[in-house]
Amino acid sequence: MLFWLLDNLKLKPEDTLWVGVQQELEGEYAIAARLRKEYPSLDIRVVSIDFQTRGAAETLFIMLQHMSSAEIRRKSISLDCDTIYFSDVLGSFRACASGCGSSFYFEDEGDKPIFSYIEFEPSTDKIVYIREKEAISRHANTGAYAFPCGDRLRMACREVLDNPVGKAGEFYTSSIIERMIQAGQKFVGIHVPDFFCVGTPAQLRSFLGLVQKGGVVPRRKTRVFFDLDRSLRMARSATGADPTASVRSGDLDKHLLMKTRNTGTSLEDPVSGQPAAGDITIGGRTGNAHQDMQEEIGRCLKESEIEEAVSSCCAQDFVRPRSFNRITCSEDNLVTKSAPLEYLRGELHFYRSIPPELVHLFPTLVKVNDDPALAMPSMTITKIDGVSFSHLVTNHCVTRGRCSKLLRSLREIHEAKKIPRGPHGEVGTSGPGEENNGPSSKDGIYYDGVVIAPCSEPLHREIFTERLPSQQNQRQGLPASTICANLHKKVLRRLGQNEAVYTGFEGIDVPGMSRIILSYLRSYQEGARFRRADFVHGDPVFSNCLQNKEGDVAFVDMRGALGDLLCTEGDTNYDLAKVYQSLCGYDFIIMDKDVDPNAVEMLRDLEQNVFWPFVRENYAGTKPEDIAMLAASHFLSMVPLHENRGHQARFMRACNDIVTKWSS
Repeated sequence: MLFWLLDNLKLKPEDTLWVGVQQELEGEYAIAARLRKEYPSLDIRVVSIDFQTRGAAETLFIMLQHMSSAEIRRKSISLDCDTIYFSDVLGSFRACASGCGSSFYFEDEGDKPIFSYIEFEPSTDKIVYIREKEAISRHANTGAYAFPCGDRLRMACREVLDNPVGKAGEFYTSSIIERMIQAGQKFVGIHVPDFFCVGTPAQLRSFLGLVQKGGVVPRRKTRVFFDLDRSLRMARSATGADPTASVRSGDLDKHLLMKTRNTGTSLEDPVSGQPAAGDITIGGRTGNAHQDMQEEIGRCLKESEIEEAVSSCCAQDFVRPRSFNRITCSEDNLVTKSAPLEYLRGELHFYRSIPPELVHLFPTLVKVNDDPALAMPSMTITKIDGVSFSHLVTNHCVTRGRCSKLLRSLREIHEAKKIPRGPHGEVGTSGPGEENNGPSSKDGIYYDGVVIAPCSEPLHREIFTERLPSQQNQRQGLPASTICANLHKKVLRRLGQNEAVYTGFEGIDVPGMSRIILSYLRSYQEGARFRRADFVHGDPVFSNCLQNKEGDVAFVDMRGALGDLLCTEGDTNYDLAKVYQSLCGYDFIIMDKDVDPNAVEMLRDLEQNVFWPFVRENYAGTKPEDIAMLAASHFLSMVPLHENRGHQARFMRACNDIVTKWSS
């Protein structure tokens, strides 16, 4: 389908062809390699996207984000890959007046409005309105849209993505053009006389039938190489006899010609040896090297991939969990997280403590299971229908608006106040000797007076009683000595217990860097520079922040503990340092992505124009160097938690960069 599209476009050597491809399809079909092999003279750039975008506008934005400053200034045209043009759309695009955009259309005679439609200014070709799935005229768009320059297109994409998706359900290209028209950009309509859409199986079958009947002539000739020699020699009859055993090798060519002539097949002279480049081979035992070879041959090719395939039950929407966690998704939009009790305890406590005003920021806890027969206890929550900010940022798709929304949502958490609790932490119950305002929690986890999740007695008792703060601390807040007491101690412990892990990082003075960080943490704790809040997330790196289908932010994997103490309180600086950690490239490391110059520019823009201005405005008195050095300590302390040596080295370089920038 893609080759048909490209074969019929009148491309020039100076053109750059950008192709957006789902990472899964690229892995299965090696589209980038095949395109470069088929079109060696073209400048082809393939952008692999590893999450399901919410429409063409988001896909376009990701591709534009990968362009250089020179490339983004050029005229650009967007073409759907499922529409084949037999008229010269590129010629019309090149002839379009400078500074003018265009939409390519046809006359839709159908009854259902399944396209986007344009309306012209009377007696001109100037577009005044464009609507998606609303037949304001018979002029329906083919899926080809031209823009005066990529930079203006990117700006419009950014504005569209920073708004709710609305009733449309996805971000269409028509919404970009509508916004540009409203801003004064001129667009004209260009009629397309001859094209074919192959976007559905029925349309594709119809097109191939037309090709078969000669209604469409392919622009390329492709030889099909039938490996009849080996196929026939390998064929066996029911009795096990070789049906071609009696055919002498010298007579085999004649035998094949006779067979194909009898079936009415046109056959060139038989070819000996291997087929030439561009030919297609059909044989009895061939595998397609462009596809997944493990699927082709039915074998795992690497020992490490066997364990990975068996143990991996994660949906692609999630970042791979740590080794001590197991995450599975069910068909009923539920996610089950299994982990040792020490890792689940705090998160369960946080879910149990969520006040009404924060419910919209988190999944719903459905059930808790600590059956002794299970290897590990588990918790089940509702699945957020969306994408992690890790996927967004590593695909260059975090806009200023999206980053601002994430920070505003985090601020909501920090501004929330506790719900009064009883002696065993039950919601809605005051302290001893005071009026009881709610039910007991012994039979389950309560939220606003309603049981939302069953909880067995052993897990309930261990999680929600033994390690809760005292009643006085619950009412008055944790003492200053507790809020940030674990910072210095944790880093020092990790360094002491993992000396071998912290050696061998070329170009980094690990002892010197560690001393600077430890000294800063001690000063931070002794100076009590923390910012207390009743609620902190505890780990809002981008992998724990999600954008749902409506464009709102949700959080997962909350900590709910300070060391061994179960509590939602904490230091807002700690949360902000986790966000800053992502703005320093953390997600590119865990996702095995390179931080290219465009990514560096995106992260720098988000840091300078969104993050620090937001901190100054909403967290008065917070010192930027405190946030930065806390982020450096995060990078340093996480090294032993990751087995990938390449990741460890990148964590250390990120840590060193922060220390070099902020400690002087």
